Amino acid sequence: MNETIIRKIALNEIEELQKLIANFNIKLRAEDLENENSYYIGCIVNHRLVAFLNYYIYFERAEVNYIFVVSEYRGNNIATKMLKYMLEGINNLENITLEVRKSNLPAINLYKKMGFRECAIRKNYYGNEDAILMLKELGDSYER
Repeated sequence: MNETIIRKIALNEIEELQKLIANFNIKLRAEDLENENSYYIGCIVNHRLVAFLNYYIYFERAEVNYIFVVSEYRGNNIATKMLKYMLEGINNLENITLEVRKSNLPAINLYKKMGFRECAIRKNYYGNEDAILMLKELGDSYER
């Protein structure tokens, strides 16, 4: 990979982000990027958006909603870099949660490596597939 930048996605990149989000069958509006509690982090490689991470902050916690990396860029630690970027940008929060498909072993391993632990199963969360609810506690013992 050549020039790789992890940063907040700008409003003028909404069309590029919409193409990646189409994989999740959700609609993205400009207001979503301007929401003060919703954050979109992107990975830009050679001026092309190749990955994104979306999270929300609810009171004292964050919830990761989506992490997506274009298939040809997987295996380059992009998701790890985006999660680290997110962790560096959040302050004074108690924890972070996320759901992950029970069958998505690469993602589960990534989250465990980043300090998340499995705390519950959400039956049929993804239609016919269960999700694992994962939690990462933040605080004094957290090392960046």
